[in-house]
Amino acid sequence: MKIGLLIILLVYLSEVQPKKITYINAEVNKPVYLPCELNCSGFAKWVRYTSIHDNVADVADCDKKTCWIKDPLRISFPFQGDRTTENNSLLINPVIYNDQGRYRCSCGEKKAGVKLNVFVPMVVKTHEREKVSLPCYGDTRRDARDVQWKKDTQLVLLYNHENGDVTRGKGFEDGFFVSPEAFQDGDLSLHISSVRQSDAGLYVCKIHGESTDGEPRAVLLIVEESGGLGVLSILLALISGALGAFIIWLWRKKIISWQVIKGLYRRKAHREHDPVQEENPLAHLPKSTTTPFVQGPEE
Repeated sequence: MKIGLLIILLVYLSEVQPKKITYINAEVNKPVYLPCELNCSGFAKWVRYTSIHDNVADVADCDKKTCWIKDPLRISFPFQGDRTTENNSLLINPVIYNDQGRYRCSCGEKKAGVKLNVFVPMVVKTHEREKVSLPCYGDTRRDARDVQWKKDTQLVLLYNHENGDVTRGKGFEDGFFVSPEAFQDGDLSLHISSVRQSDAGLYVCKIHGESTDGEPRAVLLIVEESGGLGVLSILLALISGALGAFIIWLWRKKIISWQVIKGLYRRKAHREHDPVQEENPLAHLPKSTTTPFVQGPEE
């Protein structure tokens, strides 16, 4: 009897539970790919687990040429028309909050699982080369002895408060840290000393061996270029400096003086009070008192 139940359980696990699970983090109302790492051009199928009892609902079903999709307005495949590729990944655009959960892709006897997490992240904006902190908080008084930060699905930093060990992911070796002192107060924020454009993305904070979400669950880091206004300000400063130096040079060479400046100012004030002179450029010349010469008729 026990052997029979064991055989049934093993068959169930081999048929229902995929051997490999890929974790995907997505931002609500944004597109997301669910990878199917099973290369096959035959029959493929996507299902979603709908309850804790492992009930499944069909999402997509493909034969050798075409695919049927339950929700074609939001879900699609990378290929169009006939299946000329073996990529059976799903594109969900946009992803909604209720899309989160477990999915299974199968191709014949091969199966692969995907766990989709959908977040409504806090948005943090910064500029290149600036310092920034991504907030995360959790109760560290009891069981939470560690914090793990991930960017999308890539490890950024794992900090174990018990022994002080820090593990950093590839590409995040420098400038990423968590404060051990603040950890004792429940502050698990990730600090970046000098932000790069490549650091932009969705960050997720997990505590206690990834069993508990931090608060907020996710942070969306937006990195803006520091060019723009910064370069314009530098150019304006250079132009202002050059203009000031040129005026000082004119002053020292006595090309310009207070008398010249006063004369220009008086001329401007005079023109504002006498618009007739502005209309007639010769009005400032002295009037002649001599009788004009008139030529008589030729003899």
